[in-house]
Amino acid sequence: MVNYRLARSVNKWLDIIPPALYPPRCRLCDDPGADGLDLCRGCRADLPWNTPCCPHCALPGDGALPCPCRQSPLPFRAAVVPLRYEGPAERLITAFKFHGRLADGQLLGALLADAVRRDAAPLPAAVVPVPLHARRLRQRGFDQTAELARAVRRRLPPLPLCRALRRRDADARQATRSAR
Repeated sequence: MVNYRLARSVNKWLDIIPPALYPPRCRLCDDPGADGLDLCRGCRADLPWNTPCCPHCALPGDGALPCPCRQSPLPFRAAVVPLRYEGPAERLITAFKFHGRLADGQLLGALLADAVRRDAAPLPAAVVPVPLHARRLRQRGFDQTAELARAVRRRLPPLPLCRALRRRDADARQATRSAR
């Protein structure tokens, strides 16, 4: 089992070490990273980018048909979803969530922060992770949403990290639920 506290403290130290001493390496192919990310330009181009998509709910679509979200109001202003859950993005997410590869979470958080900076106008007021239930946290050993939130926060420095939410109920795993 991975020691997540040790991995988190190593990640903090890696933020301080200059890239010349610890150059980024692609998390998908191990080539040199590009643009300060652990992702090479080739693998970045091959990611399943969520474009085109609805500017309100981020469901993939070409805009030819009106998005179903326009039929009933949503409880949020806009969603930013940079990647579709397939191919290399699915592998990064799975490795992060279920195999404790925190570096993959750092990369995913950086990609999300870049998309928020590019697509969200205005920027959100804060980064708010949706926490795991205590039982799931004990099983997994770390809270993936908190790790993502930290990575996003590092790339969007004016935004505060707000831990305002608490999960009371141990809901069914998202992977076992229908899309609806």
